[in-house]
Amino acid sequence: MCSLHFRSSDYQKESKDKDDWRREKRSQAGLLRRNLEKWAVPSIFPNLPSYLSRKLPEPRASTSSAESRREKEAEREAEKVKEKLEKDKIATFDELTARIKEIDLPDNVHVIPRADSVLFISFKDATNNEPINIRYYLEITTTLDYTMAVGSCKIPQRRVNHINNGDKVKTFSAVSCILSCLQDMEETKGRPFLQTVAETLQEEAEKEDPTTRKKLLFLAEQLSLALCQKKGRKYSSDLLAAAVMWKTTSTALYKQLLREDCLTLKTVSLLTKLSN
Repeated sequence: MCSLHFRSSDYQKESKDKDDWRREKRSQAGLLRRNLEKWAVPSIFPNLPSYLSRKLPEPRASTSSAESRREKEAEREAEKVKEKLEKDKIATFDELTARIKEIDLPDNVHVIPRADSVLFISFKDATNNEPINIRYYLEITTTLDYTMAVGSCKIPQRRVNHINNGDKVKTFSAVSCILSCLQDMEETKGRPFLQTVAETLQEEAEKEDPTTRKKLLFLAEQLSLALCQKKGRKYSSDLLAAAVMWKTTSTALYKQLLREDCLTLKTVSLLTKLSN
């Protein structure tokens, strides 16, 4: 059976080599051998009656396969995401102020443009002629640096590093998310201030001598534990070791500390399991 009985579309037009470099090189230079596709069957018989030479439909293009369509759809979706991320970026302060209406702001947040900054601020509801108090605010300067506060407590940028990593606002969505985060902090009343105190104690402890460091770290840990839900508390190894020693020295005194609730400690039963 020779090539006269096959159509041109029955032959491989590209190399099937699995090595990318060799496949590309051979495709560019042209295939040395004409290999039939696996599905090719003879369909041309020039020396026989014409009804024996069936006209087979041309094979579907590779771009019409289900896999190819899925790849193209994934590429289109990736391109849409890329465009959306590019559009979300803040390059300059002028761009921020020009597109400020596109930001999805929480309820009761007011935008106050200034000469060298823009202020996003929320006020408490005033009743009976009471003075207006600030719930929280976010201020962004012309250099895209930002500061924020809940009430009178300034919030360090590290508290929103999971939203905007760095000292400059990078995206419009980050502005919206930071404001929502400040709103959540404000609704927890005094916790933002206390959490900031605990973090500050931990930072300052590293600058002190060993004796003072231990005291500050103990205070910071107790403050952090007091602000956590009971099931979410994580005790340091130093505190656990001290608690086991206190219980071993006097179980009655340890139970008294738990009853007074002046320190956040593990229960007697849990300490017993740890010590065993």
